[in-house]
Amino acid sequence: RQRLQILGELGFEALVLLRFSKALSQLSAADFVTDILVRQLDVHTLFIGPDAALGKGREAGPVELEQLLA
Repeated sequence: RQRLQILGELGFEALVLLRFSKALSQLSAADFVTDILVRQLDVHTLFIGPDAALGKGREAGPVELEQLLA
């Protein structure tokens, strides 16, 4: 709840929470970016921390994500 409050105070208008599931855990980084972030959520800007990673086995870190979103 505290994080949600802070994000609201920073001006975020929406927040999407995804329930972690077996199916979600099996997606490649490319599939997650394409199917979830771009097609379903129409994401235009993505903020991540320096140790963030997406995809099965944490295959894509900040550099790879930047390439996928280019």
